[in-house]
Amino acid sequence: MISRLAFSGIRRQPLASLASVFFIAASTTLLALTALLSCQLYGSIDSLMDQAQVPDILQMHTGSVDEQDIKDFADRCPQIAGWQISSFLNLNNPAVRLKDQSLAGSTQDNGLVIQPEHFDFLLDLSGSKPEVQPGEVYVPVAYRGLYDLKAGDIMTIGSDSLIIAGFIRDAQMNAMMCSSKRFLVHPQTLERLQGAGQEETLIEFMLADQTSPSQFRQVYEDSGLPASGPFIDRSLIRMMNVLSDGTVIFLLFLISLAVLAISLLCIRYILSLQLEQDRQQTGMMKALGISRKAVRQIYLVHYALLTVPGILAGLLAALILQRPLLKQLRELYGTAPDSSAVPLACLLAASVIALIVLISVRLSLHSLDRQSPLDALRNPQTFGRSGTRFMSAAVCAGCTFLVLVPLFLSHTLSSPGFVTSMGIGDAQLRLDL
Repeated sequence: MISRLAFSGIRRQPLASLASVFFIAASTTLLALTALLSCQLYGSIDSLMDQAQVPDILQMHTGSVDEQDIKDFADRCPQIAGWQISSFLNLNNPAVRLKDQSLAGSTQDNGLVIQPEHFDFLLDLSGSKPEVQPGEVYVPVAYRGLYDLKAGDIMTIGSDSLIIAGFIRDAQMNAMMCSSKRFLVHPQTLERLQGAGQEETLIEFMLADQTSPSQFRQVYEDSGLPASGPFIDRSLIRMMNVLSDGTVIFLLFLISLAVLAISLLCIRYILSLQLEQDRQQTGMMKALGISRKAVRQIYLVHYALLTVPGILAGLLAALILQRPLLKQLRELYGTAPDSSAVPLACLLAASVIALIVLISVRLSLHSLDRQSPLDALRNPQTFGRSGTRFMSAAVCAGCTFLVLVPLFLSHTLSSPGFVTSMGIGDAQLRLDL
């Protein structure tokens, strides 16, 4: 009987039912998208770091390094499982042009490297190590869309020109949050262009199992080896990648929470109006001896039936919308390996939405318990204007929040004076010694 009454309520109020399905679907879409993108981001980053064999510890040093000192240190340190030294030729950005665009305004430290020998590999878009020929260069994939590049374009360094043969994914410096970018060249090309920049050195270590990076850092510093640069570990590299491309996902999560709050207010508003319209009917059912619990179950089943198509529509919309949103992640990190975590995360997001909606409906039905059959039959209208005004004001406030917060955030970050709030003076040129 309860199911028949619930279906009857859906047929009697089709527009209200469709509105409830829409709000449930919208909330499910955004939260499921957040779960999908998060799983894809973490999976892609971990997969690329494993393929490239990112070092556990990286010490950047300005200038050259005595390789024998590093070898002696590695031989007497049981915590080291592997090591290598990579040269990074830091270029003068104003002297570098990608196609017809200068890098003079770039805040990145752009440099030339050759393919590392043991680990920390630079991979092409197919996931393999590219074979670079003399006179060719492989450009970071982050620059392909930024400067509208394609294979065959010309990279100019001073008076020298290199042909862009392809693009590479750099698991260590892929993220734009990382301040350096590596261009892969042939050893002959690097030797020929030595005078075009300042040499830096990357001292990289693979650590033995169960070795703490912080403890190894202390051992390295106590040894007195070159350390005129940042000391970076694998977890920091992962965090920079996640923060760089995870910011959009985090903003999407905040938007999904705001949309969920608006949806719950709208569903509560619809339910309140429905209870007013059904007030006399519910009063009659109570007068006939039907328990309050049974009356509540009619509405709970009603919204449970509406939740199912809302959840399914939301999941379908999330699967469709994820394709354009995943384009940049796949460009930078490649395709994440198949994992059962992705469908589980989507189902968990959908279950959370369904649970929150049903709990909200259940809490809204407390007003039925306070109504006696006589009051329901004698006073059919109690919701009134105050309830309508409150719900409308709350929904308008939530929608205004969604519009104004991104607008104000963009305005704040684009303001010329924003940098002064970070302790930096308002100037056109900054020089650090």
